[in-house]
Amino acid sequence: MADVWRFTIGLLLLAVTCYACDDMDSSVCHRLAGAKPDMCNDTCFASICQRFCGQCPLKCYNCNDIESSQQCNLTVECSSKDYQCISAASFTNDFREVFKLGCAPASVCSHYGKRSIDKRAGTSCCNSDLCNHGSGSKRTQERKAVETVQRQVSSPVCDDADSLACTLLFTVNTHMCSDDCIANKICPRLCGKCTKCYECDHVTTTENCTESRVCDPGEVCFTVETLNFNLEHGYKLGCVHQRICDSLHAQASSIFGRRSNGDVELSLTGGCCHGELCNHHQLLPEPITSQLVTTTKPTTTTRPTTPQPTTTTQRNCHYYANGCTFSDAYVYHGECYHIQPTHMTWIQAKHFCESRCGHLASFSDLSVMSRVLTGVTHHQSSLLHTTHTQDELYVDAIDPGHNNQWFWESSFTPVASNFFHSISSHQLSYCAATTAVLQKLVAVDCNTRYYPLCQHKSHHN
Repeated sequence: MADVWRFTIGLLLLAVTCYACDDMDSSVCHRLAGAKPDMCNDTCFASICQRFCGQCPLKCYNCNDIESSQQCNLTVECSSKDYQCISAASFTNDFREVFKLGCAPASVCSHYGKRSIDKRAGTSCCNSDLCNHGSGSKRTQERKAVETVQRQVSSPVCDDADSLACTLLFTVNTHMCSDDCIANKICPRLCGKCTKCYECDHVTTTENCTESRVCDPGEVCFTVETLNFNLEHGYKLGCVHQRICDSLHAQASSIFGRRSNGDVELSLTGGCCHGELCNHHQLLPEPITSQLVTTTKPTTTTRPTTPQPTTTTQRNCHYYANGCTFSDAYVYHGECYHIQPTHMTWIQAKHFCESRCGHLASFSDLSVMSRVLTGVTHHQSSLLHTTHTQDELYVDAIDPGHNNQWFWESSFTPVASNFFHSISSHQLSYCAATTAVLQKLVAVDCNTRYYPLCQHKSHHN
């Protein structure tokens, strides 16, 4: 009979880490609580942080006949919120003291009181996660450990609740932007509901523009070439609604023909792009074939009411004579490579490369990566009279599980260990970067800003 009892207990403990109700990611919830202390009063935030917000049954240590309650390292989720965690002392047949830990109905615990101990029975109950271990309330301690996150709000209309929390959330759920709650309220900028663009009235070259702002929802970045009545050639950069971009190729002069100071300018050509700070170079009008196609069904709208994430937006696929979407791209074995000299987080770098019909660079062989890094840095340095040999460059490798299981995100193929200078999954180091000098990958914080190394197949192939 004892063997049957042990077998039954064993089955119950197999699911100790499979909780029906839990946070989407505990570190995300802590970051969000620092940025929005009252987040649990918001159903949107509480929906992804159910345990943090106290909406789940308790998690309790669950062991039988152990010599000390602190020896227990197995946990279980109680069947309902009417249960509390319990630690009960008893004796074996030879009067050896042992403990049983688990979940008990509140009606049972009412006989002993909260965290009170019956000296005869050696029994105590408590009502917070993993509190029956003899070390106090874990959930209470976690809530006290939350620090206030200081945020610099770029736009009162559209901004992520916390940029690092959104980056972390993306690593555990790459489809998070399909959730309207996350996309519209928690991470609207990362999900492409709005973006930051360079914004200048008149600069001689696009690279001279250093001002930027967060665009309103529904707006994208633009760059337009201008010529004022003094015959001064220049560029205008900023935010504009998508519907205006759709007609830019035909109406440029009427759309962008006046500067903020009232002077009239003649717009020569221009275009729009989708992505964080993507308008730092000359843009061409999007081809007509890239416009949305209307449906023949009269009951179906041709445009969704809610803007889609950046992964589904139109791309700037203008190919230059070299067969690449970058005029200064380095071509190696039919692949175009480009270093964008703008510091970005890994997510922003990924979106930028995708907006130019590519992806962050990935490699099947370490020797190929070495040749490309040497070639692209020397190639662009000779054209731009600058050097990128010391610059850190984001590539496509990520470790979303923080367990040193690295893979190329665009193809979901493993990254060989010989690519790395040193491998680490410590804390936030789950993205990879490299330099032309190092020619090895290093694990980095995904929120650090580096240059993106973009790659796509040459249009000549």
